Amino acid sequence: MDNRYDRPPQRRRPARPSGERSSMQREAARAREASRAREAVRAREKKTDDIPEKPAVEAGEGVQVLNIIVCLGGIFLIAIVLLVMTVMGKREKESPSENRKLAEFPSFSFSSLFKGDFTKGISTYFTDTIPGRESFKSFNSSFTNCFGFSIGDVKINGTVKKVEQEKYDDKGVTTTKVSINTAPATTTTAASTSSEDGSDKTTTTTKSNKKEDEIVKIPENTNEGKLLGSVVVYGKGKETRGLVLSGVTFEMGKSFADACNKWKQDLGDGVNVYAMPDPLSSAFYMPNNMKNMGTDQNENIKNIIGALKNVVGINCVNELAKHMDEDIYARTDHHWLPLGAYYATKVFAESAQVDYPELDKYDKFTKEGFLGTLYTYSNYDQDIHDNPDTFVYYKAKNIDQVTCTYYDTSFNKLQTQPYGTDKSGLFYDSMEGSNCYLSFLGSDSQIVEINTPCKNNRVLVVYKNSYGNAMIPFLTNSFSKIYVCDYRYFDINGVDFCKKVGCTDLLFTGAISLICSDVGVSSINNIRVQ
Repeated sequence: MDNRYDRPPQRRRPARPSGERSSMQREAARAREASRAREAVRAREKKTDDIPEKPAVEAGEGVQVLNIIVCLGGIFLIAIVLLVMTVMGKREKESPSENRKLAEFPSFSFSSLFKGDFTKGISTYFTDTIPGRESFKSFNSSFTNCFGFSIGDVKINGTVKKVEQEKYDDKGVTTTKVSINTAPATTTTAASTSSEDGSDKTTTTTKSNKKEDEIVKIPENTNEGKLLGSVVVYGKGKETRGLVLSGVTFEMGKSFADACNKWKQDLGDGVNVYAMPDPLSSAFYMPNNMKNMGTDQNENIKNIIGALKNVVGINCVNELAKHMDEDIYARTDHHWLPLGAYYATKVFAESAQVDYPELDKYDKFTKEGFLGTLYTYSNYDQDIHDNPDTFVYYKAKNIDQVTCTYYDTSFNKLQTQPYGTDKSGLFYDSMEGSNCYLSFLGSDSQIVEINTPCKNNRVLVVYKNSYGNAMIPFLTNSFSKIYVCDYRYFDINGVDFCKKVGCTDLLFTGAISLICSDVGVSSINNIRVQ
């Protein structure tokens, strides 16, 4: 049975007009559209927040990028140029500004290769001989000077401090005698000293054994000095002068004296041995405000002489001090000038009791434009560059009676008259500019045998550094034969060499700062026993 009629009647909503229904539907649709639009906006905002914000482009960004490209390109170009110059550029054998030989390409051997010496030598060769090195050094110096600072008139590129001034104490030293062979068959005596402990200590002697002249007081220099690089510079114009400081201590000087004493022991009484450390220009011309920057060279020389045993010590400070107003030292170079060497050598000649002609017995030669090593050592100071020295040297009037024979450092004969020398073989007249000091004997790395017109049958062997080169021309009337050797370039036994050539007199001489250095003393000791 159909129960539909048993259900309670349902209430029905009253029917709305069709127009009203249509209007409500449209409102609902618009509401839904608006809702969807708001949801879409919120979704887009959320998505945008998750993306990092792009920085704003600065106006100069393009210029900065261009600068970076240009700088990197410049560095790359310089590297290419240096590489090409290193491989293809012309390499010099000597440095004019440093007055020295540059490194040579090493000889190959398996031993040197395995020890690393060969590859190290190649590196040294390419570094030391890079083409255009003088220009690069000048640029590097100018760049380095940018990091210095000034205190008054002193420009400082490093640490500067006063040096302890040692004073020689001669208390307890008494006069004794030391034999001097003035000829192969005769001997005379020369003054020496002895300490209280009984050890012999020689001093400078003269031909007449007269007392030493009164000490000349070195005048004060009131100029204000400045330290440029490793050089003290003072003065203006033609008065500009550079000075090399001495760092020799009493201990270093004693080591040099001990080395000379050992040579005397090995050679015996038949050979006169002399020690002559040569003072630098700073011993005479140091400005007062820089006086304590270096050690006292005169005190050091007295200390050296006091430590010698049966070796004649030569102190030429007093003689040079008499001529300070003359051109005895170069203003732009660390060497003395030939005139200074003449006065210093005179003291040695008097001690050795040999003839020594007056300066008017020499012909004078002059060269302009000598710009020496102090231009480099002063970090290329413009005042030094603009005021070069006048280089004056002297030849004995009988120079045509002098002949020279050149040997290598193992005493193998090279040639009687090297290319570039004068008729005697002693002078290189073609040397100019920064090479003027090479006008006598040329390079240090050779042994020179000099035969002279002197007839006293005395044979002088000189172990020296470059200061000794300027002395040799003034001894061609003092000894019958002279052998000039540089202790830095000598490859055979020195004692045997002296005996082989018939040495009667042996002189150690050179700039005090070099010959008394650790390297100098080691070299003098080594060539005695090698």
